[in-house]
Amino acid sequence: MNLKILPKELQGIVVKLEELIDSYYSSRSRTLPVRINQHKQNIIVTWNIYPGDRIQLPDLFQILTKTIGGSLKDINGEIIYCSLTNGEISDRGVQEFQIHMGRTWEIYLYDPEIYIDVRLLYESRVSQSQDRWLSIDIDVVTESAWFTS
Repeated sequence: MNLKILPKELQGIVVKLEELIDSYYSSRSRTLPVRINQHKQNIIVTWNIYPGDRIQLPDLFQILTKTIGGSLKDINGEIIYCSLTNGEISDRGVQEFQIHMGRTWEIYLYDPEIYIDVRLLYESRVSQSQDRWLSIDIDVVTESAWFTS
């Protein structure tokens, strides 16, 4: 896990989420460890969390919501929080995934000036609605136009 490329405000959150997910899964055969990638000034952090043996996904969704929200409450910046009751993910105009519930946090850090988008989704493929999972996606933009004058 390459935490050094993340802003320090996110490093602790990523470690906390990894430890939390590990605590509920005796085997992570389908739920892989966090993936962190960087391209130019952008960084992504992502997980897909599939049903496990110790906790139901809707219960884990609630725990993750509290963990992420609680970890963000003391940051130096603006946070926009949204709760989703349903939605869809389309690719080239074709609906691929159904969102059953979700949370988003839009974060504007003041120092350093960084934009962060966090999405926690409970989703399924349209064609296989019984196969459900949680996804956590974090997009970090270190040179956001929001901070230009």
